[in-house]
Amino acid sequence: MLAKQARFISTAFLFCLCFSLFGQDALIMKNIRSGKIIRYEKKSRITYIRINEQDYSTGMLNALLDSSVVFKNDTVTLKDIAAIRKKSPLHYVARIAGMPLMFIGSLLMSQGAVVMYNNPDMDIGFDNFLLGAAFFTVGYLPYELDLEAFTVGIHGDWVLEIEKANGSAK
Repeated sequence: MLAKQARFISTAFLFCLCFSLFGQDALIMKNIRSGKIIRYEKKSRITYIRINEQDYSTGMLNALLDSSVVFKNDTVTLKDIAAIRKKSPLHYVARIAGMPLMFIGSLLMSQGAVVMYNNPDMDIGFDNFLLGAAFFTVGYLPYELDLEAFTVGIHGDWVLEIEKANGSAK
């Protein structure tokens, strides 16, 4: 009896899991040449630029309409989006590696400043300060890397589509 209940509960859980994964609307970005697909679901953070604008905007994808997407307080038609920026796995790895380097660099700079203040005749304080500045700079460099930009629309290699929960793409 207990085995039947456990089997029923696990089957019901898998059933609910399958419908929750495949039943969501999504913004699909498809490469015209290679066929590669990048999928953005609701509540995804997207960095995009509109046609004839200079600055990128970042917003949370709240809703998908037939031919437009709704960000926090902004509705953008798919035709108005000129490019989308996306973080690569290198960004995540480099930033995680950079955090301890910035921390160590901060400690070395502060230790060097204290030694220079207490003992101005010793060179070790200045050396530690410079070493800390170098560590901090190397740790901060990944934060200055630009995101990869995917050009969409008429002049780009990527096409935007909206995929509804029933599997149809528009």
